[in-house]
Amino acid sequence: MAIAGMYTEEGEYNTRSRNIIQFMRDIGTTNYHLNYYNTVKPETDSIGVTMGWKPLSDERILIPISVRGANYEKEWASNITFGSGNDTNGEAKGFSDSATMVYNELIEYLKAQDPDAFNSDGALKGGKKFIFWIVGYSRGAVVSNITAKRLVDMCNGTQSKVYAYCFACPIGGSSLTQKSDVNYRCIHNVIDAGDFVPTIAPAKMDERFER
Repeated sequence: MAIAGMYTEEGEYNTRSRNIIQFMRDIGTTNYHLNYYNTVKPETDSIGVTMGWKPLSDERILIPISVRGANYEKEWASNITFGSGNDTNGEAKGFSDSATMVYNELIEYLKAQDPDAFNSDGALKGGKKFIFWIVGYSRGAVVSNITAKRLVDMCNGTQSKVYAYCFACPIGGSSLTQKSDVNYRCIHNVIDAGDFVPTIAPAKMDERFER
């Protein structure tokens, strides 16, 4: 799914997500959704994401989420936008802002698919059985990583689950955002020792970042 979620190198931008569309169809999702930036030319601070909806047994709903991680052109600039950490609780700003876009898009998608998903205070209802399966590669990996952390916080104390798989994941998260009573072990990072991308941001440059 991480590979399918990458932009293809050829064709009009509104056709470059065709692989992830086919993937969503192949696994039987209904009402799959691409955000605006997964249909147009990437910008400096944009991020592409695709999500789907697949009912399973026992009232469970699988929600596959693929964050674009290749052929994203100008988004490279966001990869080295670290910020001061004051407005992102220590997270790398470019990745954190992109994760916020993905998270907000997902929340609106959930509300559209299931208007009864949230309580009046905005909290996810405990009886819901959503299975969030989020993946990404490289830039898409760290955005998936941070988004998954926020989803774990949202699902804490409910019957919903999160499974995150982040391939060649850069370092952009921060322990300052983690809660001591929440288990984040469902977030898996797959790292190639020969790949320089996961070393961003360099530890000696900014020691507040963690994966």
